[in-house]
Amino acid sequence: ARRAARRKNKQPQNKSNQKTISLVAPKTATPGKEITLIISHTIPKKLGAQKVHITLKHGTKAKRLERKVITATGKGTKKITFTLPAKITDHQISFSAFVGPDYPNNLDHVTSKPISTQK
Repeated sequence: ARRAARRKNKQPQNKSNQKTISLVAPKTATPGKEITLIISHTIPKKLGAQKVHITLKHGTKAKRLERKVITATGKGTKKITFTLPAKITDHQISFSAFVGPDYPNNLDHVTSKPISTQK
């Protein structure tokens, strides 16, 4: 049981330091409105199509609000739109994204700086 628990809590094993994605987040956000995040990706041909998991988080503890999964290949940009809830904890949100089938096996992971949601 202890071994299973240890396996479950394993940190991601980033096998490469290649930068495959970057985030362009808006400077401000308004609760109850839509917010669009731009993701630039450069995925080597040998990796083929990869899943990109984008997570919208809120508050200083970065609790997950919503996650979207897209598929990306080669070089390009994608726009992802989230609808913010009317109430945001600590008046701040952030985005995280990773490339790969799941978090423990991700190829790259990035997180945006906190974005203020003051009215």
